[in-house]
Amino acid sequence: MLQQDIDITSQLTFNHTQKIFTLDFALLNFVKTEKNRYFYKLEGFDKEWIATSKGSVTYTNLPSGNYTLKVKAQNNDGVWGTPTQVRISVLPPFWLTWWAYLLYSCIFVIILFFIVRFFFYRELLKKEESLHQAKLNF
Repeated sequence: MLQQDIDITSQLTFNHTQKIFTLDFALLNFVKTEKNRYFYKLEGFDKEWIATSKGSVTYTNLPSGNYTLKVKAQNNDGVWGTPTQVRISVLPPFWLTWWAYLLYSCIFVIILFFIVRFFFYRELLKKEESLHQAKLNF
């Protein structure tokens, strides 16, 4: 949900369930719009600038992380418009966040503690049993 107009928004945040999103952009030149050219690049995902004649870009299944979408446009006369950019954050699912990893680590340590404790008490019980048997034999 946008908190303000998309024109003045500098950051978009998506959660992990929002797998598909489309951003539309336009050049304010309505003469021979079919000759307008757009170039975009999602830094952190795309390696090179991508050229298109339609004013939209769609991304699907972006991995979680932070990206910057940069768009530049050229009108039918070859005049470049002002480049623009928007930061995009894709949040990881809760089971891949730092606090989930902390919880996994705590659970692992607790399980490891009980396993070590079990074997320690078992050995202690065996020693006690052998000492008890030695007393009975004496």
